Amino acid sequence: MGSADKDWELWGQDDPYYGVLADEKFRRHNLSQETLRDFFASGEEHVNRVLGVIWQHLEANFKPTKALDFGCGVGRLAVPLAGLCKTVTGLDVSKPMLVEAEKNCRDKGITNARFLASDDQLSGLDGEYDFIHSFIVFQHIPIRRGEQILEKLLARLTVGGAAVLHFTYDRQASFLRKAVNWVRHNIPLAHPVFNILQGKRLAERPIQMNYYNLGRLIIIFRDNNLTSLFLETTNHGGHCGVVFYGLKSTEHAPHV
Repeated sequence: MGSADKDWELWGQDDPYYGVLADEKFRRHNLSQETLRDFFASGEEHVNRVLGVIWQHLEANFKPTKALDFGCGVGRLAVPLAGLCKTVTGLDVSKPMLVEAEKNCRDKGITNARFLASDDQLSGLDGEYDFIHSFIVFQHIPIRRGEQILEKLLARLTVGGAAVLHFTYDRQASFLRKAVNWVRHNIPLAHPVFNILQGKRLAERPIQMNYYNLGRLIIIFRDNNLTSLFLETTNHGGHCGVVFYGLKSTEHAPHV
């Protein structure tokens, strides 16, 4: 298990909902029935918006039946997907998050979702999927590993299926902020000191961020027969990203 995977194992143990959505109201000590409703409502809104983009820009008649959510966390998106698809599979490297996702589905009476431990080979998967999704996940995976996982995900996409995958590519920050961030992640004991200064738990783990080369990503999509692409930009606290929406065909000529 890599260091990034270990970090997410600990997030799953200590603060799983905040690990998925970094909003203070989703901290473990702030969780309530109301905040949990907000958490899952945000997932439903996300799924509805994503499908709306597919219908508007790629395929008006697209209807997913077998969905895969990579980096599923506690099931924020698997829950609404289960109401739309015949089956949903969630993958995550954090076993505590998978346990929480299973509990959330049980509590909601959902029986068509399963949750599996992820690895770089996606060895737990079987068959293909007509909808493959991942949002605010690849940014936490080292780039070489992330590109290899992307290849394996796209190989699981059926012809005519849709992929919606999010990647970060840059950070808007001052030189001072970038320097502080470097110190925090590279100087021993610096991160706990910053935790204390920010009023966080001493042992709280840093959230690793990685920035991908968009050109390389487009080549990977092209080589895996994603011949229709729609790109949507994102910005989360200065972390600039792109959501790739793509349909898989048997051709090899991407249109961006």
